[in-house]
Amino acid sequence: MKNYSGVIIIRDDGTMLIQHRDNKSSISNPGKWCIPGGMVQAGEINEDAARREIWEECGYNIDKLSILEDQEYTLNDGERAVRHIYWAIYDGTSKIKCLEGQEIKFLFLNEILDLDVTSGQKELFLKVYNLYFLPYRPQLVF
Repeated sequence: MKNYSGVIIIRDDGTMLIQHRDNKSSISNPGKWCIPGGMVQAGEINEDAARREIWEECGYNIDKLSILEDQEYTLNDGERAVRHIYWAIYDGTSKIKCLEGQEIKFLFLNEILDLDVTSGQKELFLKVYNLYFLPYRPQLVF
């Protein structure tokens, strides 16, 4: 089973970081929008992989990570995989750069829900939104 780690980075203004994948047929989910992250390397701890992937994809060092959930799913080739999804609060000062993919930017939840997002990930953005921004209000659902 393959393991992947990703991080939803949130800002106090209600936006969350999302990445637009390259449109190359050699990668999974080409041209889709996704949670920044990638494969956990052999012997690597999931949380360390999440930190490494964010550094590689946008040049951002994450101070504190919180686990959101581990999610099993099936890859396009039928192989089973697990994605370890974390969330973090943006420090407001470090520059976010697009080092992989077509672009990476902060968007509001309604904007994310309108995009062509990798299967199963809209629900994760919604979960973070409900967890961080709506702790004392009714939760949003699809």
